[in-house]
Amino acid sequence: MCMSLNRDMLISGGADHTVNVWDTTTLRKLCVLDCGRSSNTADPGVDVVSCCALGRSGTIVAGSYDKSLRVWRLPIYEVPSKWKSQMITKTSQVLSGHTGSILCVTLRDAYNNVQHPLSTSSTAYYDDEDTSSYESTANSIAKDRTSSSSDATDISNAFCLSGSYDCTIRMWDTTSGKCLATTSQTSGHSGPVLAIDSPAKCGRLCLSASQDSTACLWDIQCNFKRIRSFGMNDTANADAVLSGTSGTVGHVGAVKCCQLCTFTYGTHLAVTGGEDGLIKIWDGRIPNGLAMNLTGHDGAVNCIQAGSYVLPTLCSGGNDGTVRVWDMRKVGGNAAREGSGCSDGSNGNALLVMHSHNQEPVRCIKWDWNKIVSSGDSNKVIVHSMHDGRVLFAGSGHGATVTDVCMDESHFISCSLDSEIRAWFAPVQ
Repeated sequence: MCMSLNRDMLISGGADHTVNVWDTTTLRKLCVLDCGRSSNTADPGVDVVSCCALGRSGTIVAGSYDKSLRVWRLPIYEVPSKWKSQMITKTSQVLSGHTGSILCVTLRDAYNNVQHPLSTSSTAYYDDEDTSSYESTANSIAKDRTSSSSDATDISNAFCLSGSYDCTIRMWDTTSGKCLATTSQTSGHSGPVLAIDSPAKCGRLCLSASQDSTACLWDIQCNFKRIRSFGMNDTANADAVLSGTSGTVGHVGAVKCCQLCTFTYGTHLAVTGGEDGLIKIWDGRIPNGLAMNLTGHDGAVNCIQAGSYVLPTLCSGGNDGTVRVWDMRKVGGNAAREGSGCSDGSNGNALLVMHSHNQEPVRCIKWDWNKIVSSGDSNKVIVHSMHDGRVLFAGSGHGATVTDVCMDESHFISCSLDSEIRAWFAPVQ
């Protein structure tokens, strides 16, 4: 499930191999986009739409367990009442190339020409070019971008990134349907790619999380050139291993979620949540990359969301049924440090710890300024205050696990394995 940038439309994908488009103001279904039934009728699981994304230009991308992606362009400049599902379906494209199920997808409307925010010193080099400083590497990239070299990829149009069970990430031109680049089988992930993040404010960067216990930072302008590998398999920094809670630099077990963060005061960080219950904050200015361990979750970390440009705050949800708020302002230096601001020593180093899901796993979390909405296996949708953690609203009605939530200023929306999407009015603070 995904909401448009101005939050006037919502898209959702399901096991019926369709994508529904909703008006978030009237809560009316605008159209149904049919992905087409798979020819593999012996396995009904391939018809599940696993992920979807919506761009500001009206582009919709949906990934499926049938190993393909589909693209539509909504006529956003027309009155929705004039939309015709058949007309929209005809404009769809099928993007094929992955050899495994699509597990995650993100959509970018344009390429921003900025430098690597996570590589601002000579210690943040490309993994396979550890004898060269970042400055010389950045200069060579700039030359590639202005030349006709095949090393640089033209991503001036809208494009999307997809992560797959085949351990690769692919970049697609949503206009032509062409695969622009793919990660290498040798220098890329050795396990399924579970999450990817590439916000526009981070320009040419892409962060990926994998079941192989690592997170990788990529340069999408240079055909997925790997900048850094954060985790146990960080061979470029094998001599600089710094023991954390898990006894290693990286996660023990799968890295389940990740996010690239950029703040107004110049800090640029990568955040990962793992199956080991740890949240790790990575900084490219540190030799081994690890800046901070956040401990406290008793079970896998399923979802994270960092603050916007101004607030250096992180929210997380885990299998222990808790929602936690963390402070990232003291990240830095040459050693990993535990976070600060813990109000209760038994809760690790979180600022706030909220127990509202009856110890059932939290699967999804969203926050915006002063409210946090979370849900999961408890089937309840809980809204907490960002300031003191108190429960502002508790909604029940779903008959199965809630898989995702979205929110805006006036209401929030939840989707569940019970095939229902529910809209709730946002409580007054």
